[in-house]
Amino acid sequence: MINITNKEEIVMNNNILTLVTPSSSENKSMHIEVTIKNVYGQETIYPVCDIAKKFVDLLQRKTLTLRDIKHIKGLGYAVDVVYSITTM
Repeated sequence: MINITNKEEIVMNNNILTLVTPSSSENKSMHIEVTIKNVYGQETIYPVCDIAKKFVDLLQRKTLTLRDIKHIKGLGYAVDVVYSITTM
């Protein structure tokens, strides 16, 4: 069961429910969206938006680490986590 607060948003697109947990930053021009997936027991951070994809491209990787997120936040970016749930 997912507990939804007033600040979270659910979006339905092509039978996929997406739960967006926005960051506390009001400046939306300085934010990135990522999703967290469990891959072989390891939580892995994948980029969702174009800016986050540019960060992984600069790092020459497909995913971000917690250390990367810390440095991205240090640059002034807020990080929004997007969760997707497939419905039947």
